[in-house]
Amino acid sequence: MRANYSFKRTAATGCGTVMRRSQPLDSSVSVLKMVSCRLLHLVVSTSLLLLAACAAERPHEQPMSEAEKVVQRQLDAYNAHDLQAFVATYSDDVSVYKVPATSPTMSGKQQLTEFYRDSRFSLPDLHAELLHRSVVGNKVIDHERILGLRNEPVDAVVAYVVRSGLIQSVWLFYAE
Repeated sequence: MRANYSFKRTAATGCGTVMRRSQPLDSSVSVLKMVSCRLLHLVVSTSLLLLAACAAERPHEQPMSEAEKVVQRQLDAYNAHDLQAFVATYSDDVSVYKVPATSPTMSGKQQLTEFYRDSRFSLPDLHAELLHRSVVGNKVIDHERILGLRNEPVDAVVAYVVRSGLIQSVWLFYAE
């Protein structure tokens, strides 16, 4: 003979208690089902909160723009100490500014090459960590932490302007 069951849902939790129509289930079974339902509710709620947190931390990633691809190649070459690949991402008439200076501290690919060859890529522990990146059209703004330049890490914000697939100008802002 088949037993006749009903399910009573409570409005507050969305969980319910299974009862036999003619008589309530054994109290231990009823408690077990109630605990199982609440545990399931907790697991689902926690999972949804974790998914929401991950989505907030990493919004839908869009494909890299051409400007961002150039700047990323430059950062990868910097970290690999690959001078040739690094310099290849810059235009021949690149201008580099160290804010608050209003005139470039470096002008042209030749000066950039000499500086990075002699003053940066000669440092064996030199490495930049990308902390945050913003892209607005052909402008890429990176917040970087540079290691191996000094005894302590150096935080910098670097703004790049990319034109015709090459970095045209750079503004360096160092933490004081």
